[in-house]
Amino acid sequence: MPPIRSGRASKACDLCRKYKTRCYASGSSNGTCLRCKTLSQRCSLDFNGHRRSVSPPIREQIDISREDSAVQGRRSSVDDRLERLERTVSALVDKLDSKLDEIARSSNLDRASVVEVPVQSTELDPAPVFLIRDAATDAGVHSPEQAIAQTGPQSDVISTGLVSLQTAHSLLRLFHVHYGRWVRFPEDIPTDRLLLQVRKSPLLLCSIFLISVRHTSQNLADRLAPRLFEESKRLITTSLLEVPQTLEFFQAVLILSLWSTTIGQVPLSIDSWLLTGYAIQQALASPHFMEVTRPGLSQHINNSLDSWCLWNHLCVAHLQHSLLTQAQVDQCVSFVKSSEVNNYEARMGAEVQLYWIIYNKCGIAQIDLAGTKLALQAWQQDWMILFNNLVFKLINCFKTIGLPCHAAHILGDIVHAQFQKLRPDFQPSTPIVSGALSENSGVVYNAEELLLPPDLSFLYPNFIGSEMFDADGGLESWPEWAQVHSDTDASV
Repeated sequence: MPPIRSGRASKACDLCRKYKTRCYASGSSNGTCLRCKTLSQRCSLDFNGHRRSVSPPIREQIDISREDSAVQGRRSSVDDRLERLERTVSALVDKLDSKLDEIARSSNLDRASVVEVPVQSTELDPAPVFLIRDAATDAGVHSPEQAIAQTGPQSDVISTGLVSLQTAHSLLRLFHVHYGRWVRFPEDIPTDRLLLQVRKSPLLLCSIFLISVRHTSQNLADRLAPRLFEESKRLITTSLLEVPQTLEFFQAVLILSLWSTTIGQVPLSIDSWLLTGYAIQQALASPHFMEVTRPGLSQHINNSLDSWCLWNHLCVAHLQHSLLTQAQVDQCVSFVKSSEVNNYEARMGAEVQLYWIIYNKCGIAQIDLAGTKLALQAWQQDWMILFNNLVFKLINCFKTIGLPCHAAHILGDIVHAQFQKLRPDFQPSTPIVSGALSENSGVVYNAEELLLPPDLSFLYPNFIGSEMFDADGGLESWPEWAQVHSDTDASV
């Protein structure tokens, strides 16, 4: 027998409305209808279920509370920054107001005075930049120089114990041999003095160890390279805020750029193009490169020879012309051609000009193949003497080893014959040993005669009995034969 139906509900539930049936109230406390209660289905009129659906679970409440706390934390940090900015602006406004009040008072005094007395001000009015600096200082913002002065002298990788003193000497010696001319280190300087010199810059010292550690054992490189790399990044980041830069900074940039291009590992990579680009921008405003960036070739190049060479090395390491101009590249080449530089520095200038030709001729949409070939051929003709002199010097080196019967002379003849086939028009600019030919300045020597000076004792001063091979020196150098010769003359 079905249950007794009561009166219809004031509104139908969702299921009764869906099935288009009459919805009767069941009379229960939760408010469900009779049909849903009989069929044990969820009724939309259930008050308790509605409360449960409305109240979120405990986990959702925890997540919401965490999000609220994170939002509140961000709001508090933003509020702190805004409050600090408001303090800075208010301090700046107060300083400007005080300055304006002083100007107004001084103008009122000038108007009230009858006799004007010219007074020369000993201090210039401070620029607004200094007012901003003072306001920033009051707000707690300090410059890198003040931070360094407060913390005292900087510590390097040796004083911190990362690299021992014995290892430092060996690494510096390796760097001096392989990369010393890149950063213009003197060739004859002892390692102890060089270490004292480079320790003035912790960045330069760390960069030297970073590039020279790859010439050691694998265990030492695996142990020191990552830590030296992190220290170098920290030091270079700090030094980027300093203006103007020292010469040690540009030397360190060159070292790090060379290291990044040779290693190429992803965890230990440095953007050499970005780093050298920043160094070139700093060099344009540095007092150390005033002679380099000045229009026209300076007459005092020898006084700033290191700066000129470092500038050429930066241009080569940068490998882009986005920061350079044609005038600056011409200055690099003019410096090489007008100064007494060695073959290495001359090749640096030639390489700068070669890169410039490649970027100008090959970096455009429509490449002029004939014009590019002519430009490269002209470059090759201009700098051919650099490559020829290296081969000629090698031949001369072979010819100066031992006596003419030595095997090195045969090897020198072979290289010289092959070189004559490749360069039939080559004429050496100056002999390698100029003192041997200084006496006969009017005599013209060919390439074969320039290979070996006529004075054998000049090449072998420690060779015992070398004076006996001097056939033109008379019989006095042959004591026994001289006696025989005198006896023969007497008998005749």
